[in-house]
Amino acid sequence: MELKGLGQHFMISENTTQSIPSVSIGIPVFNGEKYIQGALDSILAQTFADFEVIISDNASDDDTQLICERYCARDPRFRYIRQKTNIGAGANFVAVAEAARGEFFSWLAHDDSLMPEFLETAVGYLRRNKAVVIVAGDFHIMNEAGAWLRTEALSTLRESLDWPARLVRFFEYPSVDCHFSLYGLTRTETCQRIVQSMPQYRSSWEYDVRLMCRFALKGEIASIPVVLRKYRFHYTSDSVTMGRDQSKRSLILRVLNRFRDRFETRSEQLRVLISSQLPARLKLEILGQVFMRYVRFFVQEQRTLPRRTLNLFRSEAGVRRSARGATSSSPDA
Repeated sequence: MELKGLGQHFMISENTTQSIPSVSIGIPVFNGEKYIQGALDSILAQTFADFEVIISDNASDDDTQLICERYCARDPRFRYIRQKTNIGAGANFVAVAEAARGEFFSWLAHDDSLMPEFLETAVGYLRRNKAVVIVAGDFHIMNEAGAWLRTEALSTLRESLDWPARLVRFFEYPSVDCHFSLYGLTRTETCQRIVQSMPQYRSSWEYDVRLMCRFALKGEIASIPVVLRKYRFHYTSDSVTMGRDQSKRSLILRVLNRFRDRFETRSEQLRVLISSQLPARLKLEILGQVFMRYVRFFVQEQRTLPRRTLNLFRSEAGVRRSARGATSSSPDA
């Protein structure tokens, strides 16, 4: 069946169920053959079974499609969408949310995995706490091979803290751990309204920061002190790949792009806050705390500026020497 969405055509498998599930899990993927089976198996291992899985394949050219179609053939709860062209990571992220039908929704990166009790715990929490729009647990950070590196505890979002103390975290920059909550469980209707209102960006860099400040204005975001997910860090992940692509540019262009990205993100956070329906007094309190964090961050940046500048020039010089060496050793030289 062919549908139209996000200005693109894409193919969707006919493997859809008639009943409306409680939870939709959205997996945006591009060339994920190495890890996606682990993500899908972690969903099948859930103790809560009333879910659907929406996979949006961003025109992969590896075996991602074959793997996903096998799962769809085995289980009617799985739906597979294949984009005919690569629509970009951000748009693919939105695509799975827009296709969700359940009362609740969660994104799952193709290279991450869920603990078996993730859905049961999170669904129960949201049903008991109507004021909460996202609930997340803690994360095990693992390396490329799946070995544990550390545990990311979302301590700044604990439900024991007053909501204003948690709320301010989503308008600070740089933030600490709060944006991991993007991979918690949210309410589908709220999520769809937010992603459909998001502007188009040049890239998906810091998309999570811009998205989460909007979520924080729709209701409370809470974390519970239980590890519910595994987050994989590796050198082909989107964040690392974007950073590597930036490093290929000239030093001046990298500095300018970094300044532009930071300025745009901070400006958007403040613009969203100021235009919100929050009480004026709370807005002023948040702005005051954010300003003080900016000051502390600025002072810290100035202290380390000479060392960071020297490292940048050393790195640039090393790249140039490597390029000259490769040219001189070329058979055509």
